[in-house]
Amino acid sequence: MSTCYMDEAERANKVYVLNSGNLIGGGKLSDILEKHNLNKIEELFLQSAK
Repeated sequence: MSTCYMDEAERANKVYVLNSGNLIGGGKLSDILEKHNLNKIEELFLQSAK
């Protein structure tokens, strides 16, 4: 499944975050957020958009 809705992504077992076709991270959301020292998926999106 592909979604642009962050609330849908937060409910998924695994997520893969892409920005301009580049993989930012993949796997369990909690692991991805921990790796990037973030608390919410929105923060990851905003950080990758810079």
